[in-house]
Amino acid sequence: MLDYLKKISNQYISMVDSQTGIRISSCVMNTEDFIALAKTNGVQRFTEGRLSKALKNHLKTPFPTHCSASLALLPSGEMVKLDAHTRCEAWEGGYLDMPKQLMVTIYHVDDEQFTRRLYHALDNKNAAETAADHAYGSARGSLERKPINGALFSRRGIRTALEIALNNGASMTDEAFRARLEHSDGRNLIEVLDKHHFKPNLFNAGFLGAIALSILKDGEDAMGFWSKVASGEGTKEAGRLDAVEMAYQFKMDIDRFKSVKASSMRPKDVQNGSSRSINNDYCLRVLPFYQAWKAGRTYQPTPNAKGWTTRSHKSFESSAHFLKA
Repeated sequence: MLDYLKKISNQYISMVDSQTGIRISSCVMNTEDFIALAKTNGVQRFTEGRLSKALKNHLKTPFPTHCSASLALLPSGEMVKLDAHTRCEAWEGGYLDMPKQLMVTIYHVDDEQFTRRLYHALDNKNAAETAADHAYGSARGSLERKPINGALFSRRGIRTALEIALNNGASMTDEAFRARLEHSDGRNLIEVLDKHHFKPNLFNAGFLGAIALSILKDGEDAMGFWSKVASGEGTKEAGRLDAVEMAYQFKMDIDRFKSVKASSMRPKDVQNGSSRSINNDYCLRVLPFYQAWKAGRTYQPTPNAKGWTTRSHKSFESSAHFLKA
């Protein structure tokens, strides 16, 4: 690998870390070469979404640290960026003056999986990941490519929604969350969500959790129900509502009444707020409609003078309960 290093720079120093056995080199590299030769890290955060914020904050004025970067060098000669992704976006887009050269730290590693660990270890602590940032990066790592439906995986609440489905409603450590999405069923879940496009903010975290759970249970077939709910394709005939319409009206009632503090002025199954526990409750309450859709059941709700649909308030006990049903 040192021979390859000589090809990209004639100014470098190198040492072997005595504790890990990893060779670490430093060299001066043309910025254009760094952008072109080092590929994007598999768990890179949503740089397009972060760029505007970065230009107003830590990239607003030139600073010496902007001229330093890190990459991993694989045995094949392939290079993977470990940081500077947002800066590269800014330089390539003409939003930021590009320095001619960078001081680059190079980690000589044996496999690409280790580059992900290095990315998380070296990532800018002054631009700490939000839950949505981490969810996007984890989804990207699971897909091993940039998500098509990036807006969904970077929206607020997506981490909570996926944890509702994958961990029975409880929060997870970053490492456990990332590993779960790289498991076969987690990867399939992300692939299905990435294929089906609806407005990212159409559903709250509870409904997104229900969508994820139904995919874990029934695969892509589950999207037949949720696509209809998203587009409001439910039916109402002679006072009877199908399951799609019931789920849609539940969603609409949540949107209308979630900010109403007085419990007497909102449906019993709609709560004031949007906490994890509330979204977990919404998830478990909407899933019976999904099951009813599969069974072809319809409903005849009681008319309500206050302007909302009266529901039976049935729900599953937990995510695990639904998956076993």
